Amino acid sequence: MQFSAKNLCVGIDPAIHFRHPFFFAEERHAGFGQVVLTVTKTFLDALPRGSASFKFQSAYFEARGAEGVSALVECVRTVNSRGHYVILDAKRGDIGTSMEAYGRYAFDVVAADALTVMPWMGPETFSGIANDLASGKFIYVVLLSSNGQKGSFQGDLCKSINEEKGFGHDFLSWLEAHQQKRQMGLVIGVNRVDELTQFAWDRIRRFPLLMPGVGAQGATVGARLGAEISAGSSRHFITISRGITGDFGKADLAAGQDGDAVEDWNSYSSFVRARLKSFVSDL
Repeated sequence: MQFSAKNLCVGIDPAIHFRHPFFFAEERHAGFGQVVLTVTKTFLDALPRGSASFKFQSAYFEARGAEGVSALVECVRTVNSRGHYVILDAKRGDIGTSMEAYGRYAFDVVAADALTVMPWMGPETFSGIANDLASGKFIYVVLLSSNGQKGSFQGDLCKSINEEKGFGHDFLSWLEAHQQKRQMGLVIGVNRVDELTQFAWDRIRRFPLLMPGVGAQGATVGARLGAEISAGSSRHFITISRGITGDFGKADLAAGQDGDAVEDWNSYSSFVRARLKSFVSDL
């Protein structure tokens, strides 16, 4: 199922090592920062102003050291200047004072609008960024990831939510109680939606959702999520990274997607636009 650009979240996940011949050569010539900025601008030029949101995976930028952080800041500044919402995917979670520092990095240094959060340190995770949330910043709490296997901790968490007892149920209840007091959404994999009971889904969909799994991970938008989006909800973002950017760590970007035909920025632009149109209905 296709969906509107307003529900798309473009995931920028530059590889630790560029292996595609064109991007490898461009990095040697112009540097990592210029390459990832041009990739970002390619998507900005292909999308209506202010439509889709953008999510930057912090780990890939941090792995490049100071050059990577500088590139991240410049990319976010550029995306913000075009009127798009920016999520820093850093999955931070710590005690209050450390979380305050993470908030300063995400919201003041990087200037993101939202931050992904791992909540397992308890209420201090949220109290450390309370001032950021009060000023209008936002967090997405990782609840059910797109890549957890059944039988794993994530599977147990999903089972607990469905059965309305145990840790997962209690934790979701705590989030529900605090939702109105905080700027809070949830991360839940698209592939998890159909694993939930209807009652569990009704609880979760009341939150703004950030939903990975479509694209390279192979998940598809099913009837339940499709109905939610078709009803006009713009609160939920479906994140696609390698499925539309290509996998920069592979020599052909992405098998079966004509990534091996990318030999300059014009052909990469064509690649991106074709990928976007395969997912987005109103381009």
